Amino acid sequence: MTQSDIFESDRVPWQRLRRQGWEAFVAPIAKGGEAVVQDPELFGVAEAVFDAFANKSSTGGLTKRDLFDACSAICDEQQFGQRFEVFKSLNLLIPAISKKHEDRYLFNPYGAAGILVFDRVATEGGVDEMMALLDRTRAAILRGTATVEQVRGALTRARGMLVVAADYLLTLVRTRSLDIMIAERHQHEHPSLLNDVRAVTGQVSQRFPELDRSAYSVVVEVQRYLAARADFVERLLEEGARAENFGVLHHEKYLTAARESTVAQLSEPLARVVVDPPDPMPNPAAIVAQIEQLRPRESETPRPPRPHDPPPDTDPFQSLIDR
Repeated sequence: MTQSDIFESDRVPWQRLRRQGWEAFVAPIAKGGEAVVQDPELFGVAEAVFDAFANKSSTGGLTKRDLFDACSAICDEQQFGQRFEVFKSLNLLIPAISKKHEDRYLFNPYGAAGILVFDRVATEGGVDEMMALLDRTRAAILRGTATVEQVRGALTRARGMLVVAADYLLTLVRTRSLDIMIAERHQHEHPSLLNDVRAVTGQVSQRFPELDRSAYSVVVEVQRYLAARADFVERLLEEGARAENFGVLHHEKYLTAARESTVAQLSEPLARVVVDPPDPMPNPAAIVAQIEQLRPRESETPRPPRPHDPPPDTDPFQSLIDR
């Protein structure tokens, strides 16, 4: 698979990134390049099968027909049959009774954990998994069950994850399109990342002083990752403003900014926008004068001209009556 295939634009970015997350996740244990389903919607079949077992009322397992009924809204019978055989061969579905041709199956709890892991990785990304690793390490240190080797390994993995994530973000900033960056932005939203890492490394320095240097290297890489994330956000906002694309941020962020930001913070994005200077506030006299100018004038009918000869002294009509 080439880089152009990874960042192809013929699919919705979120669906494409979700599929890439699966492929990268199972690559260390994959037998071949086609070991992962290419259609993200087929993952819904496994989710529907899991939901069918989670909502069933009996403990004796489910039949193939029961499972197809649960998946009929997602796939046809042929697609379900293919996925069903895969699930059986990989022991995602195991026979309820160890008998040949047994038609009732149970869901393997390891498979249920895999669905949760895949969904979390596709939604939150690798940085969230790194934070989960450090949280488990911190809990083990507080319980007194962590060994030096376990803590050293966790710090090494955390530092490596930060190095990889920072390099990946910088590549996105330099070479990728706005759509790809928008699809990726939700996987790098960890506002308390530096404080959380420092809390863990502080516990490591107190309990295992010999690992202080390793803990410090993690903090250094966190700062490098945060700098890369700042470059990522800056380009995302600049490209979004240039394209007039308000989808670069979640709508809740715009609402929060409108409610909680100061006037100076709200005006900062428009600091480089050229606008006309404001007009002075008009007074009542100026408003009345403008209204008078706009009011249509009434037309005056001219009076008829006066006759040149003076009217007679006698009334002609009365003279007619008298005659």
